[in-house]
Amino acid sequence: MGKINLKSTKQEIMDEVIRLQDELKELRKAKTTVSDTQAVKVKEEKLEKAQKIIDMNILNPEIIKQFNDVNFAIEEAKKELADIQEVTDALIDAEAIIMAKDNILKEKEKIELDKIEELKTEISNITEDKKQKITDLEKEYADKKTNLEKERKREAEEFNYNLDRARKIDNDNWEEEKTARLKVITTREDEVAKREQKMTEQETEVKELKEKVEGIKELVEKAKEEAFDKAKKKFDKEKAIETNSIKKNAEWEIKVANIEKDRAIEDLAKSQLEIERLQQKLEEAYNSMNTLATTTVKSTGGVKVLEVGHNNKEK
Repeated sequence: MGKINLKSTKQEIMDEVIRLQDELKELRKAKTTVSDTQAVKVKEEKLEKAQKIIDMNILNPEIIKQFNDVNFAIEEAKKELADIQEVTDALIDAEAIIMAKDNILKEKEKIELDKIEELKTEISNITEDKKQKITDLEKEYADKKTNLEKERKREAEEFNYNLDRARKIDNDNWEEEKTARLKVITTREDEVAKREQKMTEQETEVKELKEKVEGIKELVEKAKEEAFDKAKKKFDKEKAIETNSIKKNAEWEIKVANIEKDRAIEDLAKSQLEIERLQQKLEEAYNSMNTLATTTVKSTGGVKVLEVGHNNKEK
């Protein structure tokens, strides 16, 4: 039996149909029964079903074309055999056509099944390839994530190191500046202390001068009294010349006492002016020291205020 498939030529199909016709003729000559007639009817129904399938346009256009070519070839064969064979030949032709169509449909089904298997294999290969690619991508992602985390950790460590180093440098600079400022303030405090000591000494001197002036007044009064008493005694004892001489001596002593008194008062005034001048300088030194002590310095840790433990003395 010849094999008819989708690649068969028109002549090959015709040859197969003729072969089937001859085979059917021989079978019919051997035995024609009711069952044979029923079989022919079944084949005709198959032919009608095949035609309906073709009319539904669900088959491959190439298959439809080949089927139409088969129909055309069969119709041509029918025309050529019409004059020789009538009804029986027509039945034989119909049966041959049905058998040829069955062969074509079987071949089509086989081809479709083969294609399905090929698609399954291809899908399986694509699935495996996809899984492998996903695995590779996941590994690549994990590697990149690990490297990125390492890079971020390194950058964080480097940032923290630079930050700590910058803070240390700022703190060191602040300590140096603080030490220098404290040194300046200490020096000024020492100067103020020396000025206070000098003021105290001058106050003591002024006090002593005041006491000395008061003492001079008493000495002057006492000298007056003594001179007067002495002059009186001498006046009583001596004559007018001696009295005059005593008066002159008394006046001289009074004059000397007044001169000493004026000098003491002048020294007191000068000392008072010096005290006022030193007091003004002392206040200026206090103001300058307080301004320096409350200076603010900006640092990375915030604002630092330098405090100095000094109690301002009010005079």
